[in-house]
Amino acid sequence: MFVDVGCFSNGITGWGVSIHDQRGMTIFSSCRSENITVEPLLAEVLGVRWAIHVVIEQGISSVSINSDAANVVNCLNNKSKFAAIEIVLYDCKELMSGMSNFLIQFVRREQCPNCVLRLFVLA
Repeated sequence: MFVDVGCFSNGITGWGVSIHDQRGMTIFSSCRSENITVEPLLAEVLGVRWAIHVVIEQGISSVSINSDAANVVNCLNNKSKFAAIEIVLYDCKELMSGMSNFLIQFVRREQCPNCVLRLFVLA
């Protein structure tokens, strides 16, 4: 699964997720936006939390989430802390605890050939 975020100058924040099977075929994708302005770090962790909700709603209990938000990935892997996002990180960890196999890893945007951000069609 890939998750990506966009913070736009018009005050809209958007999130996108794309779930792929083991062959790399897209089996589910979705995007959403809200008329909110948030710091990029908070936008990224909100995107990961939404991605976890999507996985649960799809009935998936084993997932690898790929994100280009290194700080969020490091926090979820207990390698760093950011007080500004701790409450959302706690939610993410609680949601992850109910899954049988969960991995979150950092990927550079250029390593993701079908970058989720391309899913956004925002007015």
